[in-house]
Amino acid sequence: MSSTHTYKSIFLEPDWAHQKYYGWEVIVSGDGICVLLKKYAFIKRYLVLSQLDSVQLRQELLKLKIFGFFSIVTIKDFLNPPQDNGAEILVEGLRIPKTNDTEQLLNRYTFVVDLTQEPEKLWSNMNSHTKRLCHKSSVSGVVVECVASPSDELLSLFFERYAKMANERSLAIPDAKLIGKMFNEGRLTMYYVRNESEVCSIVLVYSAGLKSIFLYGVAGKQKNDGSGQFLHWKIIEHLKLSGQHWYDLGGIPKVDDSNGIYRFKKGFGGEVFDLGCEYFYCHSALLFAKRMYKKFRLAF
Repeated sequence: MSSTHTYKSIFLEPDWAHQKYYGWEVIVSGDGICVLLKKYAFIKRYLVLSQLDSVQLRQELLKLKIFGFFSIVTIKDFLNPPQDNGAEILVEGLRIPKTNDTEQLLNRYTFVVDLTQEPEKLWSNMNSHTKRLCHKSSVSGVVVECVASPSDELLSLFFERYAKMANERSLAIPDAKLIGKMFNEGRLTMYYVRNESEVCSIVLVYSAGLKSIFLYGVAGKQKNDGSGQFLHWKIIEHLKLSGQHWYDLGGIPKVDDSNGIYRFKKGFGGEVFDLGCEYFYCHSALLFAKRMYKKFRLAF
Protein backbone atom coordinates (compact mmCIF):
# COMPACT_ATOMS: atom_id res chain seq x y z
CA MET A 1 0.00 0.00 0.00
CA SER A 2 1.15 3.51 -0.67
CA SER A 3 2.03 5.89 2.13
CA THR A 4 -0.95 8.06 1.16
CA HIS A 5 -3.39 5.21 1.55
CA THR A 6 -2.60 3.30 4.72
CA TYR A 7 -5.09 1.72 7.07
CA LYS A 8 -5.51 3.13 10.54
CA SER A 9 -7.67 1.11 12.87
CA ILE A 10 -11.39 1.84 12.98
CA PHE A 11 -10.91 2.01 16.78
CA LEU A 12 -9.37 5.45 16.17
CA GLU A 13 -12.44 6.80 14.39
CA PRO A 14 -14.48 9.37 16.40
CA ASP A 15 -17.65 7.41 15.60
CA TRP A 16 -16.30 4.07 16.78
CA ALA A 17 -18.70 2.01 18.89
CA HIS A 18 -16.92 2.41 22.24
CA GLN A 19 -17.69 6.10 22.58
CA LYS A 20 -20.89 6.07 20.51
CA TYR A 21 -22.71 3.17 22.14
CA TYR A 22 -20.80 1.35 24.86
CA GLY A 23 -20.81 4.11 27.47
CA TRP A 24 -17.26 5.40 27.11
CA GLU A 25 -16.76 9.16 27.48
CA VAL A 26 -14.00 10.97 25.58
CA ILE A 27 -12.03 12.95 28.18
CA VAL A 28 -8.95 13.74 26.09
CA SER A 29 -8.85 14.14 22.32
CA GLY A 30 -5.61 15.49 20.96
CA ASP A 31 -3.06 15.04 18.23
CA GLY A 32 -2.06 11.39 18.41
CA ILE A 33 -3.92 10.50 21.60
CA CYS A 34 -7.48 9.84 22.71
CA VAL A 35 -8.50 8.88 26.25
CA LEU A 36 -11.85 7.30 27.05
CA LEU A 37 -13.41 6.87 30.50
CA LYS A 38 -16.13 4.51 31.69
CA LYS A 39 -17.32 4.65 35.30
CA TYR A 40 -18.56 1.71 37.39
CA ALA A 41 -19.64 3.20 40.73
CA PHE A 42 -16.32 4.22 42.37
CA ILE A 43 -14.19 2.38 39.78
CA LYS A 44 -12.87 4.26 36.77
CA ARG A 45 -11.87 2.37 33.65
CA TYR A 46 -9.65 4.22 31.19
CA LEU A 47 -8.81 3.36 27.59
CA VAL A 48 -5.83 5.23 26.14
CA LEU A 49 -5.55 5.07 22.33
CA SER A 50 -2.12 6.30 21.30
CA GLN A 51 -0.33 7.08 18.05
CA LEU A 52 2.48 8.92 19.84
CA ASP A 53 6.11 7.85 19.88
CA SER A 54 7.26 6.06 23.03
CA VAL A 55 8.77 9.18 24.66
CA GLN A 56 5.68 11.33 24.01
CA LEU A 57 3.41 8.52 25.24
CA ARG A 58 5.22 8.33 28.58
CA GLN A 59 5.01 12.11 28.94
CA GLU A 60 1.27 12.15 28.26
CA LEU A 61 0.62 9.26 30.65
CA LEU A 62 2.44 11.18 33.38
CA LYS A 63 0.23 14.22 32.79
CA LEU A 64 -3.02 12.23 32.86
CA LYS A 65 -2.71 11.13 36.51
CA ILE A 66 -5.03 8.16 35.98
CA PHE A 67 -3.18 5.41 37.86
CA GLY A 68 -5.11 5.30 41.15
CA PHE A 69 -6.18 2.47 43.48
CA PHE A 70 -9.65 2.34 41.91
CA SER A 71 -8.43 2.75 38.32
CA ILE A 72 -8.31 0.16 35.56
CA VAL A 73 -6.21 1.40 32.64
CA THR A 74 -5.75 -0.13 29.20
CA ILE A 75 -3.19 1.52 26.92
CA LYS A 76 -3.36 0.63 23.23
CA ASP A 77 -0.12 1.67 21.53
CA PHE A 78 -0.84 1.64 17.78
CA LEU A 79 2.48 3.17 16.73
CA ASN A 80 5.50 1.75 18.50
CA PRO A 81 6.95 -1.70 17.77
CA PRO A 82 6.98 -3.97 20.85
CA GLN A 83 10.77 -3.67 21.29
CA ASP A 84 10.50 0.11 21.78
CA ASN A 85 8.62 -0.25 25.03
CA GLY A 86 9.73 -3.79 25.86
CA ALA A 87 7.46 -5.83 28.09
CA GLU A 88 6.25 -2.80 30.00
CA ILE A 89 5.88 0.97 30.06
CA LEU A 90 7.63 2.77 32.89
CA VAL A 91 5.86 5.92 34.11
CA GLU A 92 7.70 7.68 36.97
CA GLY A 93 8.62 4.37 38.63
CA LEU A 94 5.27 2.71 37.92
CA ARG A 95 5.62 -0.39 35.77
CA ILE A 96 2.70 -1.01 33.40
CA PRO A 97 3.04 -4.51 31.90
CA LYS A 98 1.76 -5.83 28.61
CA THR A 99 -1.80 -7.12 28.77
CA ASN A 100 -2.20 -10.85 29.16
CA ASP A 101 -4.71 -12.73 27.03
CA THR A 102 -7.44 -12.74 29.68
CA GLU A 103 -7.42 -8.94 30.04
CA GLN A 104 -7.02 -8.10 26.32
CA LEU A 105 -9.57 -5.42 25.35
CA LEU A 106 -8.81 -4.78 21.66
CA ASN A 107 -7.47 -6.95 18.85
CA ARG A 108 -3.70 -7.31 18.36
CA TYR A 109 -3.92 -8.35 14.71
CA THR A 110 -6.53 -7.94 12.01
CA PHE A 111 -7.04 -8.62 8.30
CA VAL A 112 -8.07 -5.63 6.19
CA VAL A 113 -9.25 -5.50 2.57
CA ASP A 114 -8.46 -2.33 0.61
CA LEU A 115 -11.73 -1.59 -1.20
CA THR A 116 -10.25 1.15 -3.38
CA GLN A 117 -8.95 -1.57 -5.70
CA GLU A 118 -10.87 -2.57 -8.83
CA PRO A 119 -13.41 -5.40 -8.41
CA GLU A 120 -11.36 -7.70 -10.66
CA LYS A 121 -8.32 -7.11 -8.47
CA LEU A 122 -10.28 -7.78 -5.28
CA TRP A 123 -11.42 -11.10 -6.73
CA SER A 124 -7.97 -12.09 -7.99
CA ASN A 125 -6.42 -11.29 -4.59
CA MET A 126 -8.40 -14.11 -2.96
CA ASN A 127 -6.76 -17.51 -2.81
CA SER A 128 -7.94 -20.35 -5.03
CA HIS A 129 -9.62 -22.24 -2.19
CA THR A 130 -11.78 -19.25 -1.21
CA LYS A 131 -12.73 -18.50 -4.82
CA ARG A 132 -13.63 -22.14 -5.41
CA LEU A 133 -15.92 -22.19 -2.36
CA CYS A 134 -17.54 -18.89 -3.41
CA HIS A 135 -18.28 -20.39 -6.83
CA LYS A 136 -19.58 -23.60 -5.29
CA SER A 137 -21.95 -21.66 -3.06
CA SER A 138 -23.09 -19.38 -5.88
CA VAL A 139 -24.01 -22.19 -8.31
CA SER A 140 -25.86 -24.06 -5.55
CA GLY A 141 -28.48 -21.29 -5.50
CA VAL A 142 -27.42 -19.67 -2.23
CA VAL A 143 -28.05 -15.90 -2.12
CA VAL A 144 -26.74 -13.15 0.14
CA GLU A 145 -29.13 -10.44 1.24
CA CYS A 146 -28.33 -7.07 2.79
CA VAL A 147 -30.68 -5.11 5.05
CA ALA A 148 -30.18 -1.77 6.78
CA SER A 149 -33.29 -2.25 8.94
CA PRO A 150 -33.75 -5.96 9.66
CA SER A 151 -37.12 -7.34 10.68
CA ASP A 152 -37.85 -8.39 14.26
CA GLU A 153 -37.83 -11.99 13.02
CA LEU A 154 -34.29 -11.69 11.65
CA LEU A 155 -33.02 -9.94 14.78
CA SER A 156 -34.62 -12.58 17.00
CA LEU A 157 -32.95 -15.32 14.97
CA PHE A 158 -29.59 -13.59 15.27
CA PHE A 159 -29.87 -13.21 19.06
CA GLU A 160 -31.15 -16.77 19.50
CA ARG A 161 -28.13 -18.16 17.68
CA TYR A 162 -25.71 -15.77 19.32
CA ALA A 163 -26.95 -16.69 22.79
CA LYS A 164 -26.32 -20.37 22.05
CA MET A 165 -22.82 -19.64 20.77
CA ALA A 166 -22.09 -17.31 23.71
CA ASN A 167 -23.08 -20.03 26.17
CA GLU A 168 -20.76 -22.53 24.47
CA ARG A 169 -17.80 -20.13 24.30
CA SER A 170 -18.33 -18.01 27.45
CA LEU A 171 -18.95 -14.84 25.44
CA ALA A 172 -20.95 -11.77 26.38
CA ILE A 173 -24.25 -11.36 24.53
CA PRO A 174 -24.69 -8.03 22.70
CA ASP A 175 -27.28 -5.66 24.17
CA ALA A 176 -30.38 -5.80 21.95
CA LYS A 177 -31.26 -2.14 22.60
CA LEU A 178 -27.77 -0.98 21.61
CA ILE A 179 -27.84 -3.10 18.47
CA GLY A 180 -31.23 -1.60 17.59
CA LYS A 181 -29.87 1.90 18.15
CA MET A 182 -26.89 1.19 15.86
CA PHE A 183 -29.28 0.11 13.11
CA ASN A 184 -31.53 3.12 13.64
CA GLU A 185 -28.56 5.49 13.36
CA GLY A 186 -27.22 3.85 10.21
CA ARG A 187 -24.09 2.36 11.77
CA LEU A 188 -24.97 -1.31 11.35
CA THR A 189 -25.87 -3.36 8.30
CA MET A 190 -27.02 -6.97 8.39
CA TYR A 191 -25.88 -9.44 5.74
CA TYR A 192 -27.19 -12.97 5.71
CA VAL A 193 -27.08 -16.11 3.59
CA ARG A 194 -30.37 -17.55 2.43
CA ASN A 195 -30.68 -21.08 1.03
CA GLU A 196 -34.22 -21.21 -0.35
CA SER A 197 -36.36 -20.43 2.72
CA GLU A 198 -33.66 -21.08 5.30
CA VAL A 199 -31.53 -18.29 6.76
CA CYS A 200 -27.97 -19.53 7.29
CA SER A 201 -25.06 -17.37 8.47
CA ILE A 202 -25.76 -13.83 9.70
CA VAL A 203 -23.17 -11.04 9.95
CA LEU A 204 -23.47 -7.52 11.40
CA VAL A 205 -21.08 -4.94 9.90
CA TYR A 206 -20.37 -1.63 11.64
CA SER A 207 -19.29 1.45 9.67
CA ALA A 208 -17.49 4.61 10.79
CA GLY A 209 -16.16 7.07 8.25
CA LEU A 210 -14.85 5.17 5.23
CA LYS A 211 -14.15 2.04 7.26
CA SER A 212 -16.36 -0.96 7.99
CA ILE A 213 -15.71 -3.88 10.33
CA PHE A 214 -17.14 -7.33 10.91
CA LEU A 215 -18.67 -6.77 14.37
CA TYR A 216 -20.74 -9.87 15.12
CA GLY A 217 -21.51 -13.08 13.28
CA VAL A 218 -23.34 -16.36 13.75
CA ALA A 219 -23.27 -19.46 11.59
CA GLY A 220 -26.14 -21.62 10.39
CA LYS A 221 -26.32 -25.40 10.22
CA GLN A 222 -24.37 -25.68 6.98
CA LYS A 223 -20.70 -26.56 7.33
CA ASN A 224 -17.96 -26.29 4.70
CA ASP A 225 -20.45 -25.46 1.94
CA GLY A 226 -18.71 -22.21 0.99
CA SER A 227 -21.54 -19.99 2.19
CA GLY A 228 -19.31 -18.26 4.77
CA GLN A 229 -16.75 -17.33 2.11
CA PHE A 230 -19.50 -16.31 -0.31
CA LEU A 231 -21.10 -14.12 2.35
CA HIS A 232 -17.92 -12.14 3.00
CA TRP A 233 -17.19 -11.78 -0.71
CA LYS A 234 -20.64 -10.26 -1.20
CA ILE A 235 -20.00 -7.95 1.77
CA ILE A 236 -16.78 -6.81 0.07
CA GLU A 237 -18.68 -6.15 -3.16
CA HIS A 238 -21.46 -4.24 -1.44
CA LEU A 239 -19.14 -2.10 0.70
CA LYS A 240 -17.12 -1.15 -2.36
CA LEU A 241 -20.27 -0.12 -4.22
CA SER A 242 -21.29 1.88 -1.15
CA GLY A 243 -18.06 3.91 -1.34
CA GLN A 244 -16.26 2.42 1.66
CA HIS A 245 -12.45 2.29 1.49
CA TRP A 246 -11.72 -0.48 3.97
CA TYR A 247 -13.27 -3.72 5.18
CA ASP A 248 -11.78 -4.90 8.47
CA LEU A 249 -12.47 -8.62 8.82
CA GLY A 250 -11.98 -8.41 12.56
CA GLY A 251 -9.39 -9.76 14.94
CA ILE A 252 -7.25 -12.83 14.57
CA PRO A 253 -5.71 -14.51 17.64
CA LYS A 254 -2.32 -15.03 15.98
CA VAL A 255 -0.59 -14.91 12.61
CA ASP A 256 -0.33 -18.66 12.11
CA ASP A 257 -1.60 -20.93 9.33
CA SER A 258 -2.43 -23.58 11.90
CA ASN A 259 -5.20 -21.31 13.21
CA GLY A 260 -8.56 -21.76 11.46
CA ILE A 261 -9.70 -18.15 11.91
CA TYR A 262 -6.44 -16.90 10.43
CA ARG A 263 -6.70 -19.25 7.43
CA PHE A 264 -10.32 -18.27 6.77
CA LYS A 265 -9.65 -14.51 6.79
CA LYS A 266 -6.36 -14.85 4.91
CA GLY A 267 -8.31 -16.38 2.03
CA PHE A 268 -9.87 -13.00 1.14
CA GLY A 269 -6.53 -11.55 0.07
CA GLY A 270 -6.39 -8.74 2.59
CA GLU A 271 -3.37 -7.52 4.47
CA VAL A 272 -2.49 -8.43 8.04
CA PHE A 273 -2.16 -5.39 10.27
CA ASP A 274 -0.39 -5.44 13.61
CA LEU A 275 -2.48 -3.05 15.68
CA GLY A 276 0.21 -2.66 18.30
CA CYS A 277 0.80 -3.62 21.90
CA GLU A 278 -1.67 -3.30 24.72
CA TYR A 279 -0.67 -2.50 28.29
CA PHE A 280 -2.76 -2.97 31.42
CA TYR A 281 -2.76 -1.38 34.86
CA CYS A 282 -4.90 -2.44 37.80
CA HIS A 283 -4.01 -2.51 41.50
CA SER A 284 -3.50 -6.12 42.61
CA ALA A 285 -6.38 -6.05 45.13
CA LEU A 286 -8.81 -4.59 42.60
CA LEU A 287 -7.61 -7.04 39.94
CA PHE A 288 -8.31 -9.99 42.26
CA ALA A 289 -11.84 -8.70 42.94
CA LYS A 290 -12.40 -8.14 39.21
CA ARG A 291 -11.40 -11.70 38.33
CA MET A 292 -13.55 -13.18 41.09
CA TYR A 293 -16.56 -11.21 39.83
CA LYS A 294 -15.94 -12.43 36.28
CA LYS A 295 -15.77 -16.08 37.40
CA PHE A 296 -18.96 -15.68 39.44
CA ARG A 297 -20.81 -14.04 36.54
CA LEU A 298 -19.79 -16.76 34.06
CA ALA A 299 -20.74 -19.49 36.55
CA PHE A 300 -24.29 -18.19 36.84
